[in-house]
Amino acid sequence: MQRLSASDLLDRYARGQRQFGAIDLEGANLFDTDLRKIDLQASHLFRVYLPYANLSQARLARVVLVEAELGNTQLYRSDLSRADLSRASLMYANLRYANLRGANLSAAQLQGVDLYRADLADADLTGADLSTANLEYANLTGAKLRGSNFFRAQKVNFAGARLHASTICPNGYRYGEIDG
Repeated sequence: MQRLSASDLLDRYARGQRQFGAIDLEGANLFDTDLRKIDLQASHLFRVYLPYANLSQARLARVVLVEAELGNTQLYRSDLSRADLSRASLMYANLRYANLRGANLSAAQLQGVDLYRADLADADLTGADLSTANLEYANLTGAKLRGSNFFRAQKVNFAGARLHASTICPNGYRYGEIDG
């Protein structure tokens, strides 16, 4: 895996390169950058700093984004299938139509995130905080929801999801408790 600095990545991107493949950008500061349609599949982006970045239609399958800062990031129609986003902060990110099939989002901060029509099938959302998130038409089939927080989340459809007694539903009650 090739180590690349943030400035090298941005220079190559500015010259028209979009395919980077398996690169190492650990800890890179890419605040407020425009990286639409970039291909970083299988890259190592541990603790990368990407708030307010535009990664719309990016190819990020199998990317390691553990503990990454992605608040307010645009990830519209991005492919994050099987990506590791554990302990990442994605508060208020735009993940509309994103492919998150099989992604690891355990302990991720997803408050206020927009997951309209996102595919979260078989994703691991163990301990994730999705309070106030928009999940309208999101696919949660097979998603692991143990300890997840959906308090005040909008339009959640738990059909086919792997709910647990520790899952906090939009009404504030744990799964299985009597509605109040």
